[in-house]
Amino acid sequence: MGLYTGWTPLVHARRLGAVLGLSNLFLKLESYNWPSYSYKDRVAASALQRAVELGKSTVACVSTGNVGNSVAALAASAGMNAIIFYPTGLEPGKNIMSLMHNASIIELDGSFDDVNAICRQLALESDIPFVNLTLRPYYAEGAKTIAYELVEQLGWRQPDHVVVPTAGAALLTRMAYGFEETALLGLAPSDQKWPRIHAAQAKGCAPIANAFAVGASAPKPCVPDTMAKSIAIGNPSDGAAALEVIYESGGTAQIADDSLIMEAIELLAITEGVFTEPAGGTAVAVARKLSTQGAILPDELAVIVVSGSGLKTQEIGKPLLDRIARVPAEYNKSRDIFYKAVEKCGPFEGIRM
Repeated sequence: MGLYTGWTPLVHARRLGAVLGLSNLFLKLESYNWPSYSYKDRVAASALQRAVELGKSTVACVSTGNVGNSVAALAASAGMNAIIFYPTGLEPGKNIMSLMHNASIIELDGSFDDVNAICRQLALESDIPFVNLTLRPYYAEGAKTIAYELVEQLGWRQPDHVVVPTAGAALLTRMAYGFEETALLGLAPSDQKWPRIHAAQAKGCAPIANAFAVGASAPKPCVPDTMAKSIAIGNPSDGAAALEVIYESGGTAQIADDSLIMEAIELLAITEGVFTEPAGGTAVAVARKLSTQGAILPDELAVIVVSGSGLKTQEIGKPLLDRIARVPAEYNKSRDIFYKAVEKCGPFEGIRM
């Protein structure tokens, strides 16, 4: 299998922080992961390594998009075959990425939870390992590495807050366990084992946030209805464990509707030059809400996990195409539209490079 380095940038988001009123806001850019530009490269690599050790030539997975892309790419690099199950309505860019790596794609007409239930049965009756089912213990461990990296990148300390886009909740829970391990090992001296951890969910699929709102210990399943397809899991596998982490860490679980998610995607792009998919936009929108509520104080160190790249979900930006100024290729008309654009430009408001 090709080398997986597992390191992604942590950047000080000064311009986004100025908008949100947070001077110590950082972005953990999982959209820079190799080879498929989401944090799922970490978990898929961990599971596929075990499949290689077991001598398997074929792996399978159930996915809302990013897991499938990671499994397809990493399986190709290992000389393995990949079979990927998706629910209907997947973004075209994610299907294309998996198909480009010669994966077999099976799209079932149902929700992720419907597809997941069928795949559980297939995993039990076949000898094909399912990356996020039969190999889940290995898969989930890969998410811990984000916490290890964060602690190192912050100079061997934990942040005060972490905002995590949340679907099945493996990312949230395993990051928490990674923070706990760094504290136990004395790598990040802390008076508590976890930062305050906040789950970010889309309003149209928020079983964990809904449970948190009423103080429940476990989420109730729901039917997803949101543009944030990569976090549209109505029955999260680690939902109860995620709630336990949130309560014990002093964090929260918050929601953002699709319009706020889209606003956050654009805000992140124009302030920090980062194009994220809706899952990352959900985390930015929730961080904004937490700042407004005073749940994150202006000088506290907060990290937003940007879980995947917007390059795979470009269709969400189609309305922006109406902003293009189209004129004939003539100098005078080009000059006029150029100076009109200049008039709209404001003064320099950025960070001196």
